[in-house]
Amino acid sequence: MPSVQPYTLPTIIRGTTMEAVQFTITENGNPLDLTGATIEAVARWQRDSKKVRKFETTITNAAGGVFRLDEQIIDWDNGVWDYGIQFTLSNGDVKVYIEGTFTIKVNQVYG
Repeated sequence: MPSVQPYTLPTIIRGTTMEAVQFTITENGNPLDLTGATIEAVARWQRDSKKVRKFETTITNAAGGVFRLDEQIIDWDNGVWDYGIQFTLSNGDVKVYIEGTFTIKVNQVYG
């Protein structure tokens, strides 16, 4: 069983497109089969934990344990955010395999 792996996402400039980030989940060195799984990736602003946003995700190779946080425009508040990625596997197990932080910086044009 893998433990929760910390990962710091690249800094994002507010109002710009975050590039897709790909991950591979493994157990005992083997890919975790994500067939039939659902993924929820949620971020909370460190200054106000009630401020919650979701990342869009796509499973790109279920049998190989590969998924990504999709490319998307991030128009969230500036500052440090915590995030976690939760998986509901086909057998009903709910697991968090990845969590971490990322920073959204001021866009000098956008504000």
